[in-house]
Amino acid sequence: VLIVLAIIGTIILRKTALGRHILAIGNSHEAAEISGISIPKTQILIYLLVGLFTAFTAIMMTSYLGSSNYGVPVGLEFTVISAVVLGGTALVGGKGSIFTTIVAAIFLVTITSA
Repeated sequence: VLIVLAIIGTIILRKTALGRHILAIGNSHEAAEISGISIPKTQILIYLLVGLFTAFTAIMMTSYLGSSNYGVPVGLEFTVISAVVLGGTALVGGKGSIFTTIVAAIFLVTITSA
């Protein structure tokens, strides 16, 4: 499932106009606006994609745990941010790779499990 979602995310980010718009907005909000990118439309599509991936993650966690509880992933945000930063994604936007983020996440899980 991870491989399929990573491939889908990489295709969206690297091969579509939406992905180029996302990276352009991350690099410079003002430059993206000047170049004619519809910032509100792109942001709505970004929120839609985040919602879809979050819903899929919730379904996966519920099936893994056998129940749902809103308080289960408490504290998981720091781990996610750590994986993103270790993966080389710039927090100011514009740079990032799904592959390196996955490698960093696997690294963090390995350290946690050890």
